[in-house]
Amino acid sequence: MKQRYVLLILALFAVSMNLRPAITSISPLLQDIRQDLGMNGTAASFLTALPVLCMGLFAPAATSLEQRWGMKPVVAGCLLLIGAATAARLVAVHTGWLLLTAGLIGIGIAIAGPLLSGFIKMYFPNRAGAMVGIYTLGMGAGASLGAGMAVPLQQAFGFWSSSLAVWALLAGAALLIWLAIVPTGKQAARAAGGKLPWRTPRAWLITLFFGLQSALFYAATAWLAPYLRSLGFGAGEAGLVVTGFSLLQMFFCFLIPNLSEKTPRRRPWLLASSTAALAGFLLLLAVPMVSVWLAVVFLSTGLGGLFPLALLLPLDETDTPAAASAWTAMASSAGYAIGSIGPILVGTLLDLSGSFHFALASVLLLCVAMILCSLPLGTRARK
Repeated sequence: MKQRYVLLILALFAVSMNLRPAITSISPLLQDIRQDLGMNGTAASFLTALPVLCMGLFAPAATSLEQRWGMKPVVAGCLLLIGAATAARLVAVHTGWLLLTAGLIGIGIAIAGPLLSGFIKMYFPNRAGAMVGIYTLGMGAGASLGAGMAVPLQQAFGFWSSSLAVWALLAGAALLIWLAIVPTGKQAARAAGGKLPWRTPRAWLITLFFGLQSALFYAATAWLAPYLRSLGFGAGEAGLVVTGFSLLQMFFCFLIPNLSEKTPRRRPWLLASSTAALAGFLLLLAVPMVSVWLAVVFLSTGLGGLFPLALLLPLDETDTPAAASAWTAMASSAGYAIGSIGPILVGTLLDLSGSFHFALASVLLLCVAMILCSLPLGTRARK
């Protein structure tokens, strides 16, 4: 029995590792991609924003697809879609083709993500907190690999398209693991009362908070490396900073939600993480007058804590599993749609002003809005 659960954890980790590399591998190579394809800042921002937008638009489809086909084949189909779209980047010679692959990857991620939450509820109903930690750890590991290996793989293969396409192998490996380990036919219980709470103001507040923290994360993911390159950092050095950013986030994604379990309410952790993110962006604007690593530590602490806390809020605010699932689905759907604004905002303002500092300064407004959203949240005792 113990070996079976270890294998199921392996399957969860393997799939979750594929939910970010195709997004984070873009940023370290973005300057070269823009030069080769003649992309302006707005178009380049959609390489990150489009998958996030699709994650919001297509997340609600996960439930109906699972009800018709079952969790195992749907997740397998998502991995196949992510892998095929990633492999198609090998022949990306036009901006439209690259954007098409970004959209398809976003659809695969959109549907797989909610189903992994259902997977946790199905096989680990009494270990949800720990398994969410494994889930976010896998996402962080994939994000770190995507960012950290982008430039070395480009140097090894000789072209950025090969560096982007190689992550199809990771999806293929996860597909084999998933098919070999996960049992066929077991379905999650369907509970009544799981309608999305569109008319509940507090659910909208959580959704807005989820969206704003997503916007901050994807703005940083898309534009951190190009910003550093504009300051004179080399491609390898900028890639190293982005890798450190991802690795530190992975650590805090696991640490902060576990620490928050030791307090009756999560509000102090929400405020601390939000403030750390604001400090990180402020310090980033001060580079090179301050060390870029100081900015990265604050940014990683803040953004690393905000994501898992945003996932936990619906669980704290609801009384039944059905309601928690509905609130989470709403937060993910509308929240990721809001999150897609982050990289687009930076890219558009960069085109209009020609200044990275002006473009990134706009992110500070998103930080302030997020802090205001967090003030009423995390005040309810956990269920």
